Amino acid sequence: MPQSRTLCRHDDYLITLHQPDRVSAHTVVITFGGMPSVLAEKGFGTSFCLSQGWTTIYVAQRALSQYQGLDQTSFQAAVGPAVEGRKVVCYGSSLGGYAALYFGGAINARIIAAAPKLPAWPPIASPGLAIPLTHRPLHEAARSMSAPVVIFDPLVDHDRLTVEQMVKPAYPAARLVELPYFGHTLLNAIVAAGQLKGFMTALIQDDVVLPLDLPTDSNPGWQFRKGQALARSEPQVALRHFERFFDLSPSAKSLSALLNQLVATGNLADAQTLLDRAAAMADPDLVLSPQATQRAIKAGLHLQGCGAPA
Repeated sequence: MPQSRTLCRHDDYLITLHQPDRVSAHTVVITFGGMPSVLAEKGFGTSFCLSQGWTTIYVAQRALSQYQGLDQTSFQAAVGPAVEGRKVVCYGSSLGGYAALYFGGAINARIIAAAPKLPAWPPIASPGLAIPLTHRPLHEAARSMSAPVVIFDPLVDHDRLTVEQMVKPAYPAARLVELPYFGHTLLNAIVAAGQLKGFMTALIQDDVVLPLDLPTDSNPGWQFRKGQALARSEPQVALRHFERFFDLSPSAKSLSALLNQLVATGNLADAQTLLDRAAAMADPDLVLSPQATQRAIKAGLHLQGCGAPA
């Protein structure tokens, strides 16, 4: 059985060390919870790291605190004795990716950040997630001597801004892995393609970025985002992507997206066929968005139970 012990417990954070049954490498991987996550002993990456025989440390945040209750000095004091003399990698996704960048700098770790994002950061903050920031800007904080690896979709605005305005000023030599149209949760696509284990193992053990060859035809999120990008410039091509999106994942979102594009391109007969098909599925959740409902009514289409719920 893996052994665990608490390195530091605080109202705002919890840092826990996990030791595998058999250590296969002189490596410690520190992982960070994303949004949403809570104070917990294990979380993002813990099971994967233990399965690979890596000692791992999980850093948890008080829900919605965005790690602002933990500073670099306290982090270094908590994990320093456990990682001294060992190869250290900090790894996280979304908020956890930001945390990997920020705290990895405090211990000169190698850093892997997938779609890093600090929701309270002013350039991208939404009112519901805007909290006071206690962290120094990344380029003013302690930084690692190693260039981080950042995996992101450059077409997701908040991720692109994070890379351009937060990561690059701090790490001009950052190694960027761009995955267009795979969205903010792109790690899910890598997992679905069966490539995450090999990709991360090469990064963590050898600091090698393997090429990714992710399928797109079977990925509904990719089809949707590609369709969105082409909706105006190449409407007929976009239509094929929305059709594929609906075929792969029949849902209110895919139904509305396809209906909107069919109406926009004047394919009203096909739009009515789509509505009839959706009604025949008898799925109570397969309804149009309010916007798509209004567009369908304006186009003279018969909803047959596919309209937006009251």
